[in-house]
Amino acid sequence: MDREQVVRCLLAERSKILGFINVVLGDWDGVEDVFQDACVLALAKSASINDEAHLQAWLRITCRNLVREAIRIRNRVTLLDDPDVMQCLERFWREQDERAGGEVFDHLSNCVEQLSPRAREMIRQRYTTGMSIVEIAEHYQRPLNTIYVGFSRIYAALADCIDLSRRPRPRSRSHA
Repeated sequence: MDREQVVRCLLAERSKILGFINVVLGDWDGVEDVFQDACVLALAKSASINDEAHLQAWLRITCRNLVREAIRIRNRVTLLDDPDVMQCLERFWREQDERAGGEVFDHLSNCVEQLSPRAREMIRQRYTTGMSIVEIAEHYQRPLNTIYVGFSRIYAALADCIDLSRRPRPRSRSHA
């Protein structure tokens, strides 16, 4: 693959890759660092990557190794120390790739747009800018529990919206 194709694929798969890294690393501060390192390595290896499927497989292995290194550096013990857990996560990620592709992320994006402006802003603060729940509570000058309850409601609304948008729509019948 040429570098431009790699960049397009990395951008298209960004949310999925970040989600995978976050599930394994459990630390949003380190997630972007691991993703950026993986991107740099992918660009350096672009000539030896055959196609998009090869890149996705290579990214899973590379991200796993980069996450292990990040954990080692931070001297933390996590579920990654169990190879069965890591294999399970990789299998789940592959299955999601094969089944849904970007469909879930498309639904999520549409559902986020249906939230209130404040809820959208809270989501942006938490997941785009990386603010902690405590920082968001301070920003809005609200009790921490109020923010937790707010996020619980946002998550529930998003889950309901995604479920509804993924259901097949009944066909309308015309009466003759």
